[in-house]
Amino acid sequence: MAMHRKPTTTDNPPPAELLKFKPEDWPGTPDERTWLPAYHRWKTARRTWDTDIPGQLGRVVDRMRHERRTRDEWMQRQPPA
Repeated sequence: MAMHRKPTTTDNPPPAELLKFKPEDWPGTPDERTWLPAYHRWKTARRTWDTDIPGQLGRVVDRMRHERRTRDEWMQRQPPA
């Protein structure tokens, strides 16, 4: 067992908004026409959360894969104009 890793705790779980991207959870200005600015706010919030409370969203590589997969799924659904 690796002793250098901090065990994950459920004392302070991440907010549900950080686990799954929904543009309506990340409102912006009225002139935003696509979901992409909301996605960037979501990604920044996830990374800030992980900086403040490391490991709650998994390993860095897994978090980045999830963010990329989410972006690719939204690009397929609603490509930015």
